[in-house]
Amino acid sequence: MSAEKMFELKDLKKYFPVKRFLGGKPQYVKAVDGITMDIYKGETFGLVGESGCGKSTLGRTMIRMYDVTGGTVSYKGTDITNATPKDMQQFQNKIQIIFQDPYSSLNPFWNVDEILQEPLKQIGMGEGERKDRIEYLLNKVGMKPDDMVKFPYEFSGGQRQRIGIARALTVNPEFIMCDEPIAALDCSIQAQVVNMLEDLQHEMGLTYLFVSHDLSMMRYISTRIGVMYLGNLVELTESDTLYERPMHPYTKALLSARPVADPKRARANRRIKLVGELPSPLKVPAGCPFAPRCPYATEVCKAERPQLRELEKGHFVACHRAEEITD
Repeated sequence: MSAEKMFELKDLKKYFPVKRFLGGKPQYVKAVDGITMDIYKGETFGLVGESGCGKSTLGRTMIRMYDVTGGTVSYKGTDITNATPKDMQQFQNKIQIIFQDPYSSLNPFWNVDEILQEPLKQIGMGEGERKDRIEYLLNKVGMKPDDMVKFPYEFSGGQRQRIGIARALTVNPEFIMCDEPIAALDCSIQAQVVNMLEDLQHEMGLTYLFVSHDLSMMRYISTRIGVMYLGNLVELTESDTLYERPMHPYTKALLSARPVADPKRARANRRIKLVGELPSPLKVPAGCPFAPRCPYATEVCKAERPQLRELEKGHFVACHRAEEITD
């Protein structure tokens, strides 16, 4: 990982309006509610959290698939917060995405050759060059040149995801958002895809934003990890540090819920059970979003939202009582 910033987010927000009924007050789902963080060239930045916490929305907002509600997004020093689709064309070859569902992300009426040719045509690559590029990429993702004439329905889920990865690589990107790329795959295939992504990263100098709820796999692939809760970033640090020394109560609860293969270790593992209901994103608590479910919450937590602060070198936590409750 280099010191060069690929993405820089400052107080980034993405709110989705909700329809009003009978002249009621306008309401918004605060999917991303003021996130500040950086992603550095060459790293794999992992985003974890419960389903619906805003992980995918954050990634799609920062690469400008969604408009920004508030805050700023910079890509390699260029402010792209309010960039129009036309403005973003200069970055379309540098920023790509791998989607969660490998079937719905592929055109069912096109064969593999047509799917991979389309982005190459957009950048003006000649026919001969396109053929060589497609064969090269199919080989890189473990597919055969004969697969070019087949359609998506003729492949397994893992093979479809490999095609999706090849498509993301066609235009030589610098940054790829991996939006839960292994969630729909079998466990054995998950490991193959993750290993392939790592090999491609080292060979091509790629930077990843890896969105997932798989905590075990996240430790394996990520350089740094950010933990999200209800649209907020509650903890951010290096991968090993997060698993060995978590500081936020929510992170501790997440890690305690990981399945453990060893029965003895599983019995010895202290499971942290969260009480209470997950607050509605339409009515986020005034103080700490996690306060209604936190066993350590005080009146300060319920009244004042904690800011993400550096408690140890490179270890950022948004919790009023993090120093007191750290084991």
